[in-house]
Amino acid sequence: MSETHPIFQQFLNPGEKLLWSGKPRQGFLLHRSDVFFIPFSIVWAVIAVWLEYGTLASLLPLENKLWSIFSVFVAAYILVLRFLVDAAYRYFSYYAFTDQRILIHTGLFKTSLISLPLADQKEIHLDSLKNGSGNIIFGPLDPKGWMYTGGGWPRMGQNPSPAFEMLKEPQIIYKRIEQQRKRLPKAA
Repeated sequence: MSETHPIFQQFLNPGEKLLWSGKPRQGFLLHRSDVFFIPFSIVWAVIAVWLEYGTLASLLPLENKLWSIFSVFVAAYILVLRFLVDAAYRYFSYYAFTDQRILIHTGLFKTSLISLPLADQKEIHLDSLKNGSGNIIFGPLDPKGWMYTGGGWPRMGQNPSPAFEMLKEPQIIYKRIEQQRKRLPKAA
């Protein structure tokens, strides 16, 4: 269940103990938001290719042709490339919790580390799917958060709560986090 990732050793405080570390599920995955985005991306791709064919065959100026080429690139992204971006993002994501903190390390285009004091966490949500996988969300839930999670979509200014996303056994990890949180003195 738990893998040890040496990436977190450099971030531990003196005396801090790593209790669990892991990664999100790997490979090609569909997300809840794909119920909407897959049909949308197919329609967009068909329209973009049809318009591109007409634009390139016409005598329109170059700037009009560039815009249609851009729309084909967007269609390719939403139809195929976003799944590759999502898989790469999850490949470079690592999760951990210690006896003191929650740690989320990501690094697709830039490396970032989110460190959340475990004692300060007022809201921790377990979001389980029927297949047993799921997410652990640290902070308030966004009612439209399903639209922005996973799938290779840019966050578009949204700042969803930090989360351990696409875990194989989130219930077990959630219970361990809650047990450790109860052992800590309450934050002031």
